[in-house]
Amino acid sequence: MKKLFLTMLLLVVLTFGAAQTCLAANVPVYLDGERVTTGLERGGYTYLPLRSMFETVGGAVEWEEKTQTITAYLPDGGILTMQIGSKTPEVVREKENSIEHSRYELEQAAFISRGITYVPLRFITETLLQYDLDWRNNAVWLTSPKLKYTLSSGEVFKLDQLTGDFSKNGQLLGKLDLPSLTDSASFYEPFALSVQQTPAGNYLVQVGGIGSGSLSFCYDLNAYVPAAGQSGVVPTYCVHTIMIVDLPEPFVQGENIWISDDEIGAVCINDKTGAVTEYKAAEIYQYEYARKYVWWANERFILWGDGASFDLYDKQSGTLQNMEKLLVTPEVKAEAEAFLQANTDYEIKAENFELYWQYLSSGMPMGSPTPDFSFSGAEGNELHFKLFCRCRQNIDKEFLLVYQLPE
Repeated sequence: MKKLFLTMLLLVVLTFGAAQTCLAANVPVYLDGERVTTGLERGGYTYLPLRSMFETVGGAVEWEEKTQTITAYLPDGGILTMQIGSKTPEVVREKENSIEHSRYELEQAAFISRGITYVPLRFITETLLQYDLDWRNNAVWLTSPKLKYTLSSGEVFKLDQLTGDFSKNGQLLGKLDLPSLTDSASFYEPFALSVQQTPAGNYLVQVGGIGSGSLSFCYDLNAYVPAAGQSGVVPTYCVHTIMIVDLPEPFVQGENIWISDDEIGAVCINDKTGAVTEYKAAEIYQYEYARKYVWWANERFILWGDGASFDLYDKQSGTLQNMEKLLVTPEVKAEAEAFLQANTDYEIKAENFELYWQYLSSGMPMGSPTPDFSFSGAEGNELHFKLFCRCRQNIDKEFLLVYQLPE
């Protein structure tokens, strides 16, 4: 009888233990190849410890004991509110003039076990953090979305598209001010990353992406990143455009890095000291809504333009000189008009040519039957421009125009 009792007791213990294993099992969780926390499998679902997971990715968590409510601050600026036992968490994001509320319907609710708050795995990782999730060897493998660029020297740069973290060979250099981190009213998707080293050993970083809100648009982000890295947000300069526009690339001139800024106009960064000088288009043009960008500069002159019209600013005298008016002389116009007339079947009257030249630097698409004026680069003290004239498909003439900078 005693032997039978012991046998039955052993069966109960084993059965209970198996049930417990079925109900709750530890699950290793890896992020970008590094183990970051341990999840819990219960009832066929996997849960994450909320606080340790969020603190790993740069978020924060608060707990309200009285209402059993979790408040979690997401890396992208959103605020998650979730009550223990509830299957309807909410995320709040600030817009420019309003607040956006997003409510979710979950199959499983958050719960507390041994003082740790657990939340559904897929909701946190895939829905909120937008990580790629994979199961391998009874473990969760998460991959944060990253853009990657490798220099010819072998240095590998990565940009975390969710947090803006920018790293070199695994070492964090800084945080780029991605538009998705500050504007929750639109959807942004970075898709291209490029990095070039400056003469002083720092980095010029470019991020290209697409965005959509009330309209779809392309955007560029340009950043100057010190090689030694720094805490906080690295100075970045973003250009957002509704349509694809031929905007100037950042460039190096002597010790200075020049970057166009959609709000300011131009930013000059000393590559050795990191000192930043802003040149405000609104002040130079004395027009609040002036949108001009820097195409070339030296110690004295800055070439401003919007991609269609160009002005040379003399910092010494504080004057602006329009390049089209200066270089598209009556002689150049006469040569262009002779070409257009020779390739047209009917006589073009003087008033028609007058109207034609009114479209100079209007920003019409390249190749349209209007003149197009563009900057093509600098060589020493010479600024080179192109005047493109077309009258019919595949019948066009290009003029190379040179401006000699004064001493």
